[in-house]
Amino acid sequence: LVLGSLAGIAICVVGHPFDTVKTRMQYTNASLSHTLRRTVRREGALAFYKGIGSPLFSTRSSTR
Repeated sequence: LVLGSLAGIAICVVGHPFDTVKTRMQYTNASLSHTLRRTVRREGALAFYKGIGSPLFSTRSSTR
């Protein structure tokens, strides 16, 4: 149970930035490098983790 919860959390932490970049690329129709540079320049590196609270909470709560 504990290891499964930790694995779910790790998947969210690793995969969320990829989903964020993919969504921003779809919205702006820009290239990967342009999206990455613009995001870091405007919002900082932590912007890739915006909105991670909900997936983390659902991963944790689904194991109970």
